[in-house]
Amino acid sequence: MGMTNSPDAAREYHRLTSYTTGFKTPDDPRKNIEWAGPMKEPRPPQFKTYEGGVRLPLPRDLAALRISAVDALSGRALSGAALDAAAIARILFYSAGLARRMDHDGRTVWFRHSGSAGNLFPLELYLVTRALDGLSAGVYQYDVLEHALVALRSADHRGNVAQALADDAVASAYIVITGIPWRTTWKYRDRGFRHIYWDAGTMLGQLLTLAGAQTVTTPQVRLGFVDEQLRELVGADGIDEFPIAVVALGRSERAPESPALGDVPRGLLSPDLKRFPITLLTQESGALAHAEQVRAWRAAAQRADAFAAPITSEGSLPSSEVSLERAIRIRGSTRRFARGTAPAALLRWGLAASARPIECDFVGQGRTWIEHFVLVHDAEGIAPGTYRFLAGSLALMHPGDVRATAAELCCEQALASDGAFTVFHATDVDRVTEALGSRGYRAPLLEAGIVEGRLHLTAAALGLGASGLTFYDQETNAYFGDLDAMLVTAVGKPAYRARLGGEPGRPTHLHGLPSPIGASGRR
Repeated sequence: MGMTNSPDAAREYHRLTSYTTGFKTPDDPRKNIEWAGPMKEPRPPQFKTYEGGVRLPLPRDLAALRISAVDALSGRALSGAALDAAAIARILFYSAGLARRMDHDGRTVWFRHSGSAGNLFPLELYLVTRALDGLSAGVYQYDVLEHALVALRSADHRGNVAQALADDAVASAYIVITGIPWRTTWKYRDRGFRHIYWDAGTMLGQLLTLAGAQTVTTPQVRLGFVDEQLRELVGADGIDEFPIAVVALGRSERAPESPALGDVPRGLLSPDLKRFPITLLTQESGALAHAEQVRAWRAAAQRADAFAAPITSEGSLPSSEVSLERAIRIRGSTRRFARGTAPAALLRWGLAASARPIECDFVGQGRTWIEHFVLVHDAEGIAPGTYRFLAGSLALMHPGDVRATAAELCCEQALASDGAFTVFHATDVDRVTEALGSRGYRAPLLEAGIVEGRLHLTAAALGLGASGLTFYDQETNAYFGDLDAMLVTAVGKPAYRARLGGEPGRPTHLHGLPSPIGASGRR
């Protein structure tokens, strides 16, 4: 099962899934060659389903937080409220719940509140909690269609999560995020492993902002855990579904006794799953088998030579009355930009707020595995050109019009050149995997997604839009020099009026899109 966590598997995966012009990738016999393609293979179901079982409806009439998106994204909005069923409902719905729906070719297409490449959302969310006001202790799966919790295990299993995390204490509740590779490899083939962590990060950009704005403590993201223990707890098989991240919510307290784990409902992912060997190998190669490995991995992350994360200053916050919930409901993956000038605040504050450090176990405090390059096209007070965003300031690299360059690097996509600016989120793959092994490769993918998700919200808060994009790896690396691109976010003025996403149980009904079904900007 590849328990050594050496850097080799992740480095090889990154090489084998790197695009060059024409979407060409290196040939390799381990790639899945029996796959017919997304227009021929049946599309995987959008949700995991369970037959029977107890479903606990979550609150639908959610009181407004009365917190502006600007304050929440700047980390100024800790409310001190208790974690209860309504808080859990708000966190789950506004990060992974259903925002919109559309009828197409005799079926219903569903759109989540967070973005996902191809609208595939290769993730499931599970809640492990103590007894809260309005909710019993247990392990639950979030049923997005019903906005309900499917009861998988009764009793308080937070101690089991703490054991997997190699922690002595427990949080009030945990959200366990799993990846479903077939949902994204169906379209993106072996590159789908990247999309799992990108999409998880994009969703976490909203989840962390929501949780941080309404609980007494800052949520923590954990990538280091004993994979087998979490897999067994939530009923994932470790192949077609595997745990990828844990979010700890609420105050820390002494760990309760861990109940024994009996059988758990498995649920149905898809009637016709396909597997992509190098995707599975890359996930398995970073596995941690016991608590000592988790502690060692976590300690290595704290010592690692990562980049300095930017900070936002109190005086740099823009004025906006858009609430956090409204910013989430209005955001979407912009499918067409109209050329126009972005306010300086969106670039300077928006990028700093989006890239500010998170509480996590995969990098030291105030550090990050991601640096950012900005191709500025039309931003107030900032000359066009390519800039490096270092510790909160812009350093000019290449002056002049870079619209054509942005489009060429982003697989000839006009979204990269028509917006106001385009941000390339990059890392040093060799550096992070040398420090943290193949498991460490997940960290910059996830971090890049978090920054992208936050950039969507900063844009929405100031009346603009954003879209996540993919890129040609080799050409992008040659242009920026010493770092490997992880993800790209284009920001600008939408060429159409976005429809507000719905509320729990009432997704907005769309009657058409500005571009083909499932387009998210990324390819």
